Amino acid sequence: MRVRQTSPLLAALASLAAGCAPVAENAAAVPPICRGRAYAEITDRFSLVDHTGRRVSQDDFRGRPTLYYLGFSFCPDICPMALQRMAAALSRLGPDAAGRFNTVFISVDPERDTPQALAAYVQTPAFPDGLRGLTGTRQEVEAAQRSFKSGATVEPDPDSAAQYTIAHTSIIYLFDRDGRLKSFFPDSVGPDDMAACLGAHLEGRL
Repeated sequence: MRVRQTSPLLAALASLAAGCAPVAENAAAVPPICRGRAYAEITDRFSLVDHTGRRVSQDDFRGRPTLYYLGFSFCPDICPMALQRMAAALSRLGPDAAGRFNTVFISVDPERDTPQALAAYVQTPAFPDGLRGLTGTRQEVEAAQRSFKSGATVEPDPDSAAQYTIAHTSIIYLFDRDGRLKSFFPDSVGPDDMAACLGAHLEGRL
């Protein structure tokens, strides 16, 4: 079963884009897929618990660019495919790329995604090395979702053992080392294009 995604972010960005020019001054040097994707309305503000049980905030990820994805571990295909695309894009940048980015998975299903559950999930071999899993109370998770302009809706699924699924926004966000959104990648952006954007960012072109 494929989890239907909801996309308030994409709807909001459609209206924003009409009045927003690309942020990069040297836009000609930026891959087209990366342009016009930085909006001050989208931030990475949160206070959550990581998969080791440690309380963390956005400040713990400053100093390196960060890739964020909001999803849930029971997600049958959209979430694992997004994290696999993230890993594939990083692999295209060379063997040291994983050490140049933070990679973060924020759960929108805190009732099931405990730190212990996320500790196992982030170790999935196809996911990025060093992936951090974050969860928290329902209120903390919803606050993080508002910060990222990311939606999630619980939907009953009586045919599954879990009894519910979650329709959610499926976006990989790229924030710079100082916590500013630089780009984002919906499911339509493949690992080659994503790698081009990440490389441009590392080279100071994005």
